[in-house]
Amino acid sequence: SGADMSSVEKCYFYMMKCVVNNMSDSAEMKPKIIELFKQACEGGFVSADVLEVLRQNVSHDEFTEIVGTGRLADHWIKNVKSVSTLYTDGSTGGENKHARRKGKSTSGWARKQRERGELLQQRKQAKIEKKRLKKEREQRHSKK
Repeated sequence: SGADMSSVEKCYFYMMKCVVNNMSDSAEMKPKIIELFKQACEGGFVSADVLEVLRQNVSHDEFTEIVGTGRLADHWIKNVKSVSTLYTDGSTGGENKHARRKGKSTSGWARKQRERGELLQQRKQAKIEKKRLKKEREQRHSKK
């Protein structure tokens, strides 16, 4: 049921907090935090709180290696009943949130963005060329 899922979601957060608060050796603590996070991923219980505990207790590089960048995989958040985080920065969306989704297609977003950039660049070059040709014509007419 929904209440049971919410309880499990919170359990991962509280277990991770217990590890952080009760283990002084970070060499021992980090693997346990990562293991709990992976279990939360498998069960679909990666809430914003669980993600934040992981972020606070591993290096930036380790966090990126574990979680990736951009959107979280759907199966990591499928059972989250509280405010679910959709992106690795802990947010639920917004501008520039399309780029990379760990384990998922971006629906051609990156390709479309690249094509759009190329098109805009081509238009800019065409405009510059048109101005250059116009200037040449004006110079030829002024000499006659």
